[in-house]
Amino acid sequence: MEQLYRDYFYFHFYNLPNPRCRLGCYICYHVEGTQTHLPMPFKKGVFENQFYPKKSRHAELCFISWFRNQKKFLDKKLSPGEKYRVTWYMSWSPCIYCVNAVIRFLEENENMDLTVFIARLYYSYSPEHRQGLRRLHQAGAQMNIMSSEDFEYCWETFVNHRRTPFFPWDDMDANYQRLSMTLEAILQVRCFHPCSLCSHLHTPCLPHHLSLDLSFPLLRASSGLPAPCWGTRSIPPSPSHMVPLLSHLPVSLLPFPSW
Repeated sequence: MEQLYRDYFYFHFYNLPNPRCRLGCYICYHVEGTQTHLPMPFKKGVFENQFYPKKSRHAELCFISWFRNQKKFLDKKLSPGEKYRVTWYMSWSPCIYCVNAVIRFLEENENMDLTVFIARLYYSYSPEHRQGLRRLHQAGAQMNIMSSEDFEYCWETFVNHRRTPFFPWDDMDANYQRLSMTLEAILQVRCFHPCSLCSHLHTPCLPHHLSLDLSFPLLRASSGLPAPCWGTRSIPPSPSHMVPLLSHLPVSLLPFPSW
């Protein structure tokens, strides 16, 4: 698919955190080189979930299949040592199954930088899906919530708008702030050196490959939303050795009140 219909874009990219009847997922993508300064990317287009004629596939898997088929052609456009710069604008963040597929895809293509702009977070309250986003982030993907500028860019680039301007919806910025705080809380992994923890608790040192995940968001009593964490856009990937392993910390090492 080259472009989206206007109504499709407004319906499927509306960034209300928990909308109804948005079962499909769309990816607006472009592929370019990191050293190529061209007015147009190598390739751009739109993928959507496929439900026919045979096996259903999510939009992420459709892109991966397309890229694998096009890779020989795209490789000819890269200069020696140049990397791919792939950008996705997604109506939903990836599900846990697509996260695994995208991580394998990035491992297959070490010369690729992937940036993902997300309109809405898929099952953001699910620990499994939250962990999936963290794993994708740690695999090297830059993850961001779509801002008003991103929606307008998609409108101009990927929508058959017939020269009509983009009209932002009233709660776009409020939804962006809310989703940004949620994504920040999911991706922000605070790790401490095990020895520093043990020295305060007067306990034997933990193995050095363990770290603590303190990324669970604090909740505001008044609203139930995650506590504000600014700077969501372009969060650098976390080091791969900082793997969240709070569940593996022995109970005997957790501090208890002296009373």
